[in-house]
Amino acid sequence: MIYPDDNFGPTLSLVLVFGISALVLWMLGRQIYLLVKMQRRAAQSRKAHSPEASLTEGLQVIAGTVRHADNEEHAVRVEITQKAFEKENSGHYSHRWVEQSRTVKVAPFYIEHSSGERVFVEPTQEVFLVDDMDGVIFYDRNRRRRDRIAELTDGEQVYADGIMNRESGHGGSGGGYREAPKVWVLRAPPRGRLELSSHPLPKRFRRWTHFHAAAVLVTLVALVGLQASLIGYHQRLFLGETAPASFERRYHYETSGSEGSTTDHWVLQSRLPWGISHAEDISRDQWNEFPSVSPKQADPISVTVLHVRQKLVQYGDRATIAWILPLIQSLCVFGLWALYMHRKRRHTAWYEGDVVDRGKGHIQKDTGLDEKL
Repeated sequence: MIYPDDNFGPTLSLVLVFGISALVLWMLGRQIYLLVKMQRRAAQSRKAHSPEASLTEGLQVIAGTVRHADNEEHAVRVEITQKAFEKENSGHYSHRWVEQSRTVKVAPFYIEHSSGERVFVEPTQEVFLVDDMDGVIFYDRNRRRRDRIAELTDGEQVYADGIMNRESGHGGSGGGYREAPKVWVLRAPPRGRLELSSHPLPKRFRRWTHFHAAAVLVTLVALVGLQASLIGYHQRLFLGETAPASFERRYHYETSGSEGSTTDHWVLQSRLPWGISHAEDISRDQWNEFPSVSPKQADPISVTVLHVRQKLVQYGDRATIAWILPLIQSLCVFGLWALYMHRKRRHTAWYEGDVVDRGKGHIQKDTGLDEKL
């Protein structure tokens, strides 16, 4: 079967077209999932501070006041070690403090709920703390190292997102263990992390809701543009009909490219049943199978063409696609993904990624210490 030159075969064309489309659909579906998730969590966090908020078992967002457990000096403390890098450009200096490592210190504590009950919280090293950077320890100037500190302190208002259970064996009033038969206990959900936030969670979730809504819109536009570029292929694939065309002639010509390069075109010209002449590049090997001119005989040489209502004609009995189109589409999809990751990094707060502080001038001991993230 003869197919156009520089086209993938029918099977590979099908795999590439629907593979790239499926990838973009997956990206769109994931963005919609994250958008709905952020909207749902924003609604849950808004209810957490409501006077009517009650404690229930299962996944829940609660709000209240942090209270240290007996004999504990802290609840959650995050220490982030940074190293400084200085850069000079045309006599102007700038610097960055880049995170090298972080240490998480946790201890059991309580959250005083608006209902008057105390919730016993058991954080682990995987706890997710949303808080301002409270301070800095500059401990090694020669090696340009310092620690940034974020800490959940006694008396601080906090949101907590985890799984609630009613259990015995924990002190419910700040006293000794087993003082109450059963108390509320908050832990990390299975295959998840306990999230603690001194910031209003609705604000954070709204921020991510807007981000994912924009990502959904951009991905949807990209998907529509992708399918628009494939409309001819889809029409031939789903609506195409085959018809015999009569071979007329073959011919060859060259086109010039950059730096003196040339491209050979091996063209097959045929007459379609409805009287129109159709010419298309084919491979040289296939081109050599035809005589230089149409033979003078009663039965002309027949070539199969695929068409849609006598338009969108191509040689062959199955739809194919030029190799350049999937290449361009793949680059566009990669660019879309790279743009999403770039915007996501810029949208990410310190507690959602590595901490990098930037400033102008030489590195000083007090550089960037007054500004909260």
